[in-house]
Amino acid sequence: MDVSVIIATYNRSESLRLALQSFEAMVVPPELSWELIIVDNNSDDNTKELCNIFQQRNNLPLRCMFERRQGKPFALNRGIGEAKGEILAFTDDDAIVDTHWLTSISIAFSTDVSISVIGGRVEPYNENTITFMTYKERTLLSSPYQLYNPLIIGVNMAFRRNVIEAVGDMDPQFGPGTKIGTCIDLDFIYRVYKSGFKLVYLPDVCVYHNQILRTQKDIQSLNQRYMIGRGAFYCKYI
Repeated sequence: MDVSVIIATYNRSESLRLALQSFEAMVVPPELSWELIIVDNNSDDNTKELCNIFQQRNNLPLRCMFERRQGKPFALNRGIGEAKGEILAFTDDDAIVDTHWLTSISIAFSTDVSISVIGGRVEPYNENTITFMTYKERTLLSSPYQLYNPLIIGVNMAFRRNVIEAVGDMDPQFGPGTKIGTCIDLDFIYRVYKSGFKLVYLPDVCVYHNQILRTQKDIQSLNQRYMIGRGAFYCKYI
């Protein structure tokens, strides 16, 4: 297996539907072996039924599993443990992947064996959605200061399996569904950087973010969660 794509989901069946449809629309070279793993993190909406529908359509190499322990790190770690690929790629249940997303990831790792981790561009899905990373220059992460405004974030990242073997799983204290609530990706990327792996931001690896913040209160709440996450991150390492 070349690539395992892992998505953790919780009560977002409608956005997950769009995400899965974007995977069906991807252009994947016939020689590329891959799987798509959806980890349902204890949803009580129709996520299970939706996954069954897409499995029955048989347009995707889809595997669906259930993780009862609440929190995104538990779901991601379950997916990592079940994955068969040499490359582990991650996006979110509210992201729409570019048509060539998987191909771009595969090419990046196969053409430069020194790269261990890549991150990519995150554009807004439409005028109502927020985004995180629209930088359009290839960038090597060579300084910890680059992590303050990170180029590699969880909605669009991939790494070789030996990275997880070296630095360990996602920290269960960070991320959605935990008391801290955010910065699961920052914590992981920092550990990878400190371990000496090569991390590269590649703008050609692109997803479109479909998260809508409807009110100023929504925006303030999101910013507050990220401030709490940053504080917890600094407490852990400083």
